[in-house]
Order: sequence, then structure tokens, then C-alpha cells
Amino acid sequence: RTLIADKITIVCAFIAAISAIIAPSLSAIITARYQFKTKTVALLFDAKLNAYSRFNEIACSYPENATAEDQLKLNTAASQAIMLSSSNTQDFISFYTGALVGNSPNAGIDQAAALLAMQRDLITFNGYFNTKQFNEVLRETDKT
Repeated sequence: RTLIADKITIVCAFIAAISAIIAPSLSAIITARYQFKTKTVALLFDAKLNAYSRFNEIACSYPENATAEDQLKLNTAASQAIMLSSSNTQDFISFYTGALVGNSPNAGIDQAAALLAMQRDLITFNGYFNTKQFNEVLRETDKT
């Protein structure tokens, strides 16, 4: 009986030793993957935020009598913003860009719609923000 108990003890000790050797490596791999995903999300969010900011900066200073260079700057900024945005936001940015280029009287309405779409896009970006908490803050702000 003690021989079987000794063998079981040896097997258990061997399993514990192997686990002690493997566990830190697995932990490191899991941590590295998590950090990679988190960093990727943060970098994409920053790129999206920068593209939206640049687009808004150029769109807000877009002159009424725009030159070809002004149109190129606007189209480049719009393309970058569209490339990083959701499909719904892409439409609003396109409408706003078209309104600016065409000197549409509805440019202000299209601007407001595009800004709201970009804001919504940033807020809901891959769970980057706690959307529930943000919505509660918005509700409290609306009450005042």
C-alpha cells in the first residue's frame, strides 16, 4: 500500500513541478496578448480621434470660394476620417463634405449630423468607453 501511495506522491510532485515551470510562461503569453489587443484598440482610437479632429479643423475653415488646394485638403481629411469610421458615420461625413464643396445652404445641418455621428462613433468604439456610464452622465446633464 505504501508503494502505491509513494508512486502517487511522486506523480503528483512531478505534475506540480511541471505546472510550476509552465505557469509563468502561459501567464506571460496571456498578458502579452491582452496588452497587444489593448494597445491596438488604443492606437486605433487615437488614429480615429486625430482623423476626426483634422477633418473638423479643415472643414470648419473651408472657405466659400475654395481653391483646388482647399478642396484637396478637405477631400484628403474626409477620406482619412471615412476610412476609420463606421458605415453610418461615413455617410454623414460624405454628406457634410458634399455640402461644403457645393456651398449648400444645409451645410450647418450636415455639419451637426456629422459631428454627432463622429461623437457617437468614438463613444461606442469597441467598448473603449463604458457606454452605460457615459449615457447616465448624459441623462444627468440633460436634466439640468
